[in-house]
Formats: sequence, structure tokens, C-alpha cells
Amino acid sequence: MSEEIQFAKGAGAQVTLYKDRIKITNEWFLSQYIPFHKPPSKTIPLNEISGINLEEATYFSGGHIKFGESGHEESGDGFFEQFDDENTVGFNFLHNEEFKELREEINRLRNNQTNHVAENGKDNSAIETLRQQYAEGEISKEEYEERLDVLQ
Repeated sequence: MSEEIQFAKGAGAQVTLYKDRIKITNEWFLSQYIPFHKPPSKTIPLNEISGINLEEATYFSGGHIKFGESGHEESGDGFFEQFDDENTVGFNFLHNEEFKELREEINRLRNNQTNHVAENGKDNSAIETLRQQYAEGEISKEEYEERLDVLQ
């Protein structure tokens, strides 16, 4: 198993970044006993992350980080998603920088993976740009999927 690169602890869950994947660990003790609640942990390979949505917390409202995943149906984007969506981790304003740094490092690693593929004869820069636009909320999920179909 590879070594942990970065770690961010949120409200009831944490995200651990490795060289090739992230692991979301749910710390709500009920997650082990309630079948409809999100699982105790989930691993997502970096090459399957289609986007990262980061909503910063304020003094009055919580923030969250949400990982778009290939083949995973996205839920809504509200405050309560952190409790229901297995790809979402909520946090308070004290952890904004921690989660922003995590997002930057994940994007850096994803770009490195893309550049490695490009060096091996495939140019994925357009796909990576598209992923970045979707991750930053510049385009909708529908527009992202349409453009991705054209590029592949």
C-alpha cells in the first residue's frame, strides 16, 4: 500500500490522499449500522475523479468538498449532501485552507497522470481542461458529458 501524501479532516469524515487515489473515511459510528447511510469508507482512483467541487465554509455555514466520479450519479449540491453523498465531506471554516490545499494537490497529481499519458503518445490536454472547467463550476454536468463524448 502506498504512503499517505495528504490528509484533511472534516465534520464526521476525512479524506486521505495517496499517489494514485483518495480514501474517504466516514467517522459517523451509525454508518456501520444503518444500511442506507453512506459506507464507512470509499476509495476513488485519481483517474476516475471527474471533478472537485469545493464550497468554502463561513462563520455561519459549513463548507464541503465533493468529488465527481466517473460512473457515479451525482446528488444535489446542498448542505445536507455531506450527510448522504458518499463522495462529499463537510467541514467548518477552520478547515477551509486544509481542503483548498487538498484540492490543489489532487489536481496537481491528476495533471501529472495526464501529462504522463500524453508523453506516451496520447494528448489528453483537452480532456484535462474540460475536467478543470467542470471541477471549478464553469460548465454544467450535462455540458461536461457532451463535450467529453466528443473528445473520446
